[in-house]
Amino acid sequence: MLLSEGPRLLGWFGSFRTAPTDRRHRTLLTRLIAPMCRRLSIDRRLDTASSSAAALRAALSYLGAPALVLAADGRILEVNDAAHALLTTSRDDLNESLRSALAGHTGPMAFEMTRLVDHGTPASWLAVLRMDRREARIATAVAAATAWWGLTRRQGEVLDWVVRGHDNITIAVELGISGRAVELHVTAMFDRAGVESRTALVAKVLLGISG
Repeated sequence: MLLSEGPRLLGWFGSFRTAPTDRRHRTLLTRLIAPMCRRLSIDRRLDTASSSAAALRAALSYLGAPALVLAADGRILEVNDAAHALLTTSRDDLNESLRSALAGHTGPMAFEMTRLVDHGTPASWLAVLRMDRREARIATAVAAATAWWGLTRRQGEVLDWVVRGHDNITIAVELGISGRAVELHVTAMFDRAGVESRTALVAKVLLGISG
């Protein structure tokens, strides 16, 4: 007999016998149908899990804003680079915003929530931060540069402010650090990016030139 899960064919199940199938054998086969369907369904999901996860991560990377996949209980399952940067720089606000979004409210950051449905797996949600196009481009570019150059959390924060055109004094005040610390972070970023000026650094970040 053929076993299926909805419209999907799972496989063939049965036995070969030289004698006619009697009632006892038919009863045995019938009892085994449900366990075999569950086993074949699990095997199929395990076979496709790694490729599905890779495809999901690739899709998230192409979104022009921070995006996360959440379990129904709020656990973070996947993030793109821009969302990873937010986790590094604004974890508390991000977590509060995600909890609010799952509850149908708006937190410090406004997320658009889309329910993801995959047969046989628990419900999950795609959370995408609402941003204008300029904000989205900057967030994505800074996240990518931070990851590529291996910057620290603080350096990523400083880079974000530099790309937005702020001077060292303003950055120091906003981040609650000294002007000297900002200068050291910027110098370190020059070294990582292989540039000698803020203009060149910003250009390299926004143009996506990693090396």
